Amino acid sequence: MLLPMVRSVFLSLLCLAWVACSTKPPPKIEATEIQKIQPEYKPESSFKRINEFLTGVEAHGKRTVVRTQANSREGFYFTLRLDQKVKDLPSGTLLIAELYTPKQSEAQRFELTLPSKRGNSSQLLFGLTGTDWPYQREHTPAAWKFTLLDPNGKILGSAQSYLWK
Repeated sequence: MLLPMVRSVFLSLLCLAWVACSTKPPPKIEATEIQKIQPEYKPESSFKRINEFLTGVEAHGKRTVVRTQANSREGFYFTLRLDQKVKDLPSGTLLIAELYTPKQSEAQRFELTLPSKRGNSSQLLFGLTGTDWPYQREHTPAAWKFTLLDPNGKILGSAQSYLWK
């Protein structure tokens, strides 16, 4: 009775080892294209989902959201659509956002590291929130440029508005 159990455990371990050795790690992303940038003002209510009402924790679903002030949701957002899923970008990827806003005549620069837990879509939302966007819907940034850098500082992708310098 012990021999069939040992044989079963041994075969299970052998199968697990075979599967572990045969799976390849995901390909290393060397570049990504920012295919589209959609700017829009979003009120706090646009981020509330039923799950948050039940758990009290904000859920982004498949999207990845980064904000200039993490505790404030209302503000001006840019949806960056990439040619691949955001979760596949290297850990420690940095988003650099440069913008001309009504707040200052000089370009503002924000550097944000993408969270380790990212959504399973190609959409990355960048939000100017809190005191970084003290306006309502009536204002918009005049020009912008977004750059994604890997942890070593290599440019993965970049895109800008037609009014950028």
